[in-house]
Amino acid sequence: MAIGGDGGGSIRVPSAFCGLVGLHPTRGLIPHVDYESATPRLTKTIGPMTRNVRDAAIALQALAGPDGRDFVCLQDDPPNYSAELETGVKGIRFLWTDNFGFAVMPAPLRSPQVIGTARAACSVLGHQGGVISTIPVEWENPLTAWVITDSKITSGTLLDRSDRQKSFSKEEMQETLRVRQKNWDIFRGVFKEHDFVLSPTVQFIAPKLKDWVEMYKQQADGQQLPAAVEWFGAHTMMCNLLGLPAISIPAGFVDGLPVGLQVIGRPRSEAQLLKIAYALLGSKDQK
Repeated sequence: MAIGGDGGGSIRVPSAFCGLVGLHPTRGLIPHVDYESATPRLTKTIGPMTRNVRDAAIALQALAGPDGRDFVCLQDDPPNYSAELETGVKGIRFLWTDNFGFAVMPAPLRSPQVIGTARAACSVLGHQGGVISTIPVEWENPLTAWVITDSKITSGTLLDRSDRQKSFSKEEMQETLRVRQKNWDIFRGVFKEHDFVLSPTVQFIAPKLKDWVEMYKQQADGQQLPAAVEWFGAHTMMCNLLGLPAISIPAGFVDGLPVGLQVIGRPRSEAQLLKIAYALLGSKDQK
C-alpha cells in the first residue's frame, strides 16, 4: 500500500498507469494537518493506492475521520468501508462518458483504444445488474479554474491592502467560480437520474520517458503550463475542483500496459465506490 496526494489526479492517474486501485476521497474525509503551513487544501486530498479493493477499504478506514485541527475536515465518523464490499451493484445506475464532452486527445496517444478498453470493462457491472446509460452530457473544461484555485486562490488574497500584492484578479475569481458552478450544476443534474459517472481514468497508457518529456515541452492552449497537465488530468481534476470522490479501478490492457476505469460519486459515497470496484474485479485476490 502507498498513501498518495491527489491535487489533480496524482492518485488516480498513476494507479491507472500501474494497474492499482487508487481512491481520491471526498474533500475533508481524510484530515490534513501541516504545522509548517496553514494553507487550506481546496483541491488536494490524501488517499490509498493498493493492489486490491479490500486493502483500499482497510487503508481508508485507518485514514478517515474527524480531526479538530483541520479547518475543512468532515465532522462525522466514517462508516465501515469493508462491511458491504460483497453486496453487489444490482440496481445501481451508471452514466458512461468517453471524454466529458471536451477532453479530446492527440492521435498518437491512442485514446480510442483506451476508451474502448475501459468501456468494455463496464459490461461486468451490467452483467451484475447495474444499469449503464450513455446519454450525452457535456461538461466544461475545468483546467483554467483548477489552475487558479490550486495555485492562486489557496495562497492569494483579494484584499485591497497596500502591504499585500494581489495574486489573482476579481475577473479570474469570477470566471473560476462560474466554471465551478456550471460543472457543479451538471453533476447535480446527472446525480438526479444516475448514482455514479463512469469514464476512463486517463485516455492514454503510461508513456515512455522520452515521450513524457516531449509531452511536457508542449504548451496547452492559452495556458502557461505543459499540455501534458491538461491531457493526463482531463478526467480527474474535475473532482478536485468540486471535492467529489472518485476511484480508479484496473480495467484491462492496451499494448500490454494497464488501463484504468474511473468511477465518480456523490460526496461521502466511498463505501459504494469500493463496492463497485470489488464487483468489477471479482473476489479473486480481493481477500
